[in-house]
Amino acid sequence: MATAGLEKKVKGNFLTCSICFEMYSDPCTLRCDHTFCRKCVTSYIQTRPDAVQSKTIPCPCCRQDTKVPHPRRPVKEWAGQIKASIIIQGLIDTYRSEVAVQGTSSTCCTICQQLGETTAEVLLCPE
Repeated sequence: MATAGLEKKVKGNFLTCSICFEMYSDPCTLRCDHTFCRKCVTSYIQTRPDAVQSKTIPCPCCRQDTKVPHPRRPVKEWAGQIKASIIIQGLIDTYRSEVAVQGTSSTCCTICQQLGETTAEVLLCPE
């Protein structure tokens, strides 16, 4: 089905962290507008002594620096100071609810309906 392909593209291109390659968990956006999981940013900062010294978070994608609002706090708390990505989180919540609804859907694909089939669809029609 086309819907399953679209879902895969949306998840892969817009809802996946480029550090851990998983769906975002507590997404945060750096100054350059690249988004990552907050835990991934925390881990990344700890591998970059230059970031700790300059009190900035370099983007793992484009290397643009994001200043830390309160750099005197422990380094493990720096990512917590970066703005949350409420739009990305909203997309993730919508994606998850759609996937949950499809998993319990009682509709058939169009071709199966025309053939008189009543087997509930999942992500992909087996026929």
